[in-house]
Amino acid sequence: MKPSTAKFTTRFITHAVIPLCIILPLIFLSSSAVMAQNNPPARTNVIVSGRVTNAKGEPFQGVSIKVKGSNRGAVTNADGRFTIAVSNGKATLTFSHVGFGEQEISVNDRRSLDVVMNEQASSLNDVIVVAYGKQKQITVTGAVSTVAGKELVSTSVANISNMLVGNAPGLSGLQTSGEPWS
Repeated sequence: MKPSTAKFTTRFITHAVIPLCIILPLIFLSSSAVMAQNNPPARTNVIVSGRVTNAKGEPFQGVSIKVKGSNRGAVTNADGRFTIAVSNGKATLTFSHVGFGEQEISVNDRRSLDVVMNEQASSLNDVIVVAYGKQKQITVTGAVSTVAGKELVSTSVANISNMLVGNAPGLSGLQTSGEPWS
């Protein structure tokens, strides 16, 4: 090894590498401390439960409950009961069901809610229930037909799609096997 190479290596280690070994850990420690200060405190969810009834006091199944301003939601069970997590005690819950008025109720730090759904005064003839929600009849682009329940019950077919064939215009059904309920 040449003497000039040894001097360069020694100078490089003392003037470049050693300061980096001291400075880099300090930079990482200070940046992690700054990041820890910028992180907001973790939110704790509040569990709200309750019961939804109709005007007669009977349990109301299938009522949609949504937390206003978020994508959280729930649906009431057969007993009209629900449980939903809200981000804080000041959240507002929206209760809705086809044919009934939409209600917004503020949680106000309560853990239990009892809600009574009232029938909507407007007629249901102007509302069409579709697979992804409900629409006003004027905004539906396509054919709409109605099949009464008594027409379906009078058929002796075990499959619901085959019950609809012949009762709804433009509908065809396909049964892939001869087994019932397939």
